[in-house]
Amino acid sequence: MDDEALRRFGYSENLAWSKLAEGAAGEARGLFLDCLGLADGDLGTRVGDVYVGLGQCLLEEGNSPDALRYFALSLATGPSAHLRPIARRYLAELDARKYSR
Repeated sequence: MDDEALRRFGYSENLAWSKLAEGAAGEARGLFLDCLGLADGDLGTRVGDVYVGLGQCLLEEGNSPDALRYFALSLATGPSAHLRPIARRYLAELDARKYSR
Protein backbone atom coordinates (compact mmCIF):
# COMPACT_ATOMS: atom_id res chain seq x y z
CA MET A 1 0.00 0.00 0.00
CA ASP A 2 1.39 3.39 -0.93
CA ASP A 3 1.54 6.36 1.44
CA GLU A 4 -1.56 8.04 0.00
CA ALA A 5 -3.66 4.88 0.34
CA LEU A 6 -2.39 4.39 3.89
CA ARG A 7 -3.33 7.97 4.76
CA ARG A 8 -6.80 7.52 3.26
CA PHE A 9 -7.21 4.22 5.10
CA GLY A 10 -6.35 5.86 8.44
CA TYR A 11 -8.68 8.79 7.82
CA SER A 12 -11.58 6.53 6.76
CA GLU A 13 -11.04 4.16 9.67
CA ASN A 14 -10.98 6.98 12.24
CA LEU A 15 -14.06 8.58 10.74
CA ALA A 16 -15.85 5.21 10.66
CA TRP A 17 -15.26 4.63 14.38
CA SER A 18 -16.52 8.15 15.11
CA LYS A 19 -19.65 7.62 13.02
CA LEU A 20 -20.30 4.31 14.75
CA ALA A 21 -19.98 5.99 18.16
CA GLU A 22 -22.48 8.65 17.00
CA GLY A 23 -24.98 5.95 16.05
CA ALA A 24 -24.57 6.37 12.30
CA ALA A 25 -23.98 2.68 11.58
CA GLY A 26 -24.80 2.93 7.88
CA GLU A 27 -22.26 5.68 7.27
CA ALA A 28 -19.68 3.85 9.37
CA ARG A 29 -20.28 0.64 7.42
CA GLY A 30 -19.59 2.42 4.13
CA LEU A 31 -16.37 3.88 5.49
CA PHE A 32 -15.21 0.53 6.84
CA LEU A 33 -15.90 -1.04 3.45
CA ASP A 34 -13.83 1.73 1.84
CA CYS A 35 -10.99 0.75 4.18
CA LEU A 36 -11.16 -2.86 3.03
CA GLY A 37 -10.96 -1.74 -0.58
CA LEU A 38 -7.90 0.36 0.16
CA ALA A 39 -6.16 -2.31 2.23
CA ASP A 40 -6.62 -5.13 -0.25
CA GLY A 41 -5.72 -7.55 2.56
CA ASP A 42 -2.45 -5.70 3.12
CA LEU A 43 -2.67 -4.46 6.70
CA GLY A 44 -3.23 -7.51 8.91
CA THR A 45 -4.23 -6.23 12.33
CA ARG A 46 -5.82 -3.06 11.00
CA VAL A 47 -8.00 -5.12 8.67
CA GLY A 48 -8.96 -7.25 11.67
CA ASP A 49 -10.03 -4.04 13.43
CA VAL A 50 -12.11 -3.00 10.43
CA TYR A 51 -13.87 -6.38 10.52
CA VAL A 52 -14.78 -5.75 14.18
CA GLY A 53 -16.20 -2.36 13.21
CA LEU A 54 -18.19 -3.87 10.35
CA GLY A 55 -19.57 -6.50 12.71
CA GLN A 56 -20.70 -3.80 15.12
CA CYS A 57 -22.32 -1.81 12.30
CA LEU A 58 -24.20 -4.86 11.09
CA LEU A 59 -25.43 -5.61 14.61
CA GLU A 60 -26.71 -2.05 14.91
CA GLU A 61 -28.54 -2.57 11.62
CA GLY A 62 -30.06 -5.85 12.81
CA ASN A 63 -28.03 -8.09 10.50
CA SER A 64 -26.80 -10.73 12.95
CA PRO A 65 -25.77 -13.38 10.36
CA ASP A 66 -23.36 -11.04 8.56
CA ALA A 67 -22.18 -9.57 11.87
CA LEU A 68 -21.30 -13.09 13.01
CA ARG A 69 -19.31 -13.62 9.81
CA TYR A 70 -17.32 -10.39 10.25
CA PHE A 71 -16.53 -11.07 13.90
CA ALA A 72 -15.23 -14.51 12.89
CA LEU A 73 -13.16 -12.91 10.09
CA SER A 74 -11.74 -10.41 12.56
CA LEU A 75 -10.51 -13.15 14.85
CA ALA A 76 -9.07 -15.11 11.92
CA THR A 77 -7.25 -11.96 10.73
CA GLY A 78 -6.13 -10.90 14.20
CA PRO A 79 -7.55 -7.61 15.48
CA SER A 80 -5.73 -5.29 17.88
CA ALA A 81 -5.39 -6.46 21.47
CA HIS A 82 -8.03 -4.00 22.68
CA LEU A 83 -10.61 -5.16 20.09
CA ARG A 84 -9.96 -8.92 20.30
CA PRO A 85 -12.03 -9.44 23.49
CA ILE A 86 -14.88 -7.41 22.00
CA ALA A 87 -14.92 -9.57 18.87
CA ARG A 88 -14.82 -12.75 20.98
CA ARG A 89 -17.67 -11.54 23.19
CA TYR A 90 -19.93 -10.63 20.26
CA LEU A 91 -19.09 -13.87 18.48
CA ALA A 92 -19.98 -15.91 21.60
CA GLU A 93 -23.23 -13.97 22.10
CA LEU A 94 -24.27 -14.38 18.47
CA ASP A 95 -23.37 -18.08 18.50
CA ALA A 96 -25.43 -18.58 21.66
CA ARG A 97 -28.42 -16.81 20.07
CA LYS A 98 -28.08 -18.86 16.91
CA TYR A 99 -28.20 -22.16 18.81
CA SER A 100 -30.81 -21.16 21.39
CA ARG A 101 -33.60 -20.98 18.79
